[in-house]
Amino acid sequence: MTEQREGFILSIAAFMMGSCVMSFLMFVAEVRMISFDLFFKRSICQCCQRRLIWLDLIPIVSFIFLKGRCRYCNQHIPLKLLIAEIMGGTLTLIPFYFPLYLHLNIFYITAFILLTLSFVDIERLVIPHRFLILLLFSNALLLWPTSISFIQYSLLFIMIVCSYLFNSYIGMGDFKLLCVLIILFPPLFIAFIIWLMFPLGVLVMLGLRCLGLLHLPYVPLVPAICISFICTAIMYPQFVFFIGGTI
Repeated sequence: MTEQREGFILSIAAFMMGSCVMSFLMFVAEVRMISFDLFFKRSICQCCQRRLIWLDLIPIVSFIFLKGRCRYCNQHIPLKLLIAEIMGGTLTLIPFYFPLYLHLNIFYITAFILLTLSFVDIERLVIPHRFLILLLFSNALLLWPTSISFIQYSLLFIMIVCSYLFNSYIGMGDFKLLCVLIILFPPLFIAFIIWLMFPLGVLVMLGLRCLGLLHLPYVPLVPAICISFICTAIMYPQFVFFIGGTI
């Protein structure tokens, strides 16, 4: 019973930590200019510019307590922030219940950045370079001194060629993101991500269409990439077995 209680408390703490990380990343996504001041400045309401008290900064709880409105100007707090915080907390719990076939830190860094980019892509159909740089260098430091294989160079070349041939179908930002992932992860891992990306993209497109968030003829692809990455990180051995290979 004590172990169950400790596990429950640890899960709640991890969930809240993931919500906090996601809340900060969503804030970084909205900022026009990145500077070190972001780590030291007091949080403010984007509408009335009033400083927020610490109670207003508790993920999920503050949204519910304030009924989705600023306590000063009564303006609506975007619902996407609540959804992002819940999904960020849920993302943190994945390694608690599923085996991972990646280093834990690499999984968290990549998954959180992809999740943030998913919200940005759905709303604005862009992929900010700041997150691509963060994804590349943070994971590169963890993977160093791993070298890039010939197959990865070949995939990069193919991806660059495809970015010019199919730029009317897939955005340049999506190609840049895939290029970063190709540099960081093994070729077979990337192949599974791409393999899952398109069928999941259709499901994401249908879901966004039902929610009225789809702006045809443009389709956000990052949500499908994010889901594909998580599925591959969890089910990598099963995918390898499915194609008749061994790990």
